[in-house]
Amino acid sequence: MLNKHCEVKSRHKHRRAYIYKDIVIKEFDYLDDFKTELSSYKKLSSIINNILLDEGWLLKSPKVINVKSKDTHCIEMDCMPGDTIDNLCFNKQEIPWELIGKALRLFHCKAFKIYNKQLIYYDFGLSNVMCSKKNQIISFIDPGAFFLTNANQSNDVYLFLWSIFMYRLKGARIPLAAERKFLESYFLNTEAEKLQSRNLMPIIKNIRQIFSLRINQEHKKDSILKKIIYNILKEYFIITRALKAHMIINKLKC
Repeated sequence: MLNKHCEVKSRHKHRRAYIYKDIVIKEFDYLDDFKTELSSYKKLSSIINNILLDEGWLLKSPKVINVKSKDTHCIEMDCMPGDTIDNLCFNKQEIPWELIGKALRLFHCKAFKIYNKQLIYYDFGLSNVMCSKKNQIISFIDPGAFFLTNANQSNDVYLFLWSIFMYRLKGARIPLAAERKFLESYFLNTEAEKLQSRNLMPIIKNIRQIFSLRINQEHKKDSILKKIIYNILKEYFIITRALKAHMIINKLKC
């Protein structure tokens, strides 16, 4: 019997996730959802599995152990060590942001080499990455239905930066150097690329004052948030355009 205390929160009411004896169990009400999710996990595992990130650190993804599609559509996978980045931030844990940037770049390069086109993770945020400092493992999880969508890979970078911003608004303790470390490691292949990523820093620096705002009073929230979101969208649009230009110019050198 599944331990209900180990139920994992899901945004989808037609699917459920549990952890039982170090195994992640995902159940689906609809066969199409089950097939799509299973395909995404298999593709993710084929792209990244025990890739060396840095000295002692590995990049991993969940491996499908068993599938059932009789009474209940079910996928069983091994449980990745550690916790999701968003939970670690709320618990004031130190995050290796530079390794996440490097991991995303490796994922993009591997996907490009396998499929010969630019493909994105699509739903790449703090809740889709796990970290275990004890085991020295970074894991990518929950690839989702739109995994490996054919689009400019800078979209994943943008979504991760946006995720950092949104979790700051929710009260997560994320250092202001997180974006710089993430971006620099994503562009770390050459010194020229490292310099290019630093050119984006004034944009992020301009946003830091907004990040430090703590909105505590409900009556102020709407007007303040409107202004914040408007400015953030403008700044991140500039970042996205810069990243897209970089990808086109360098033709995704890996």
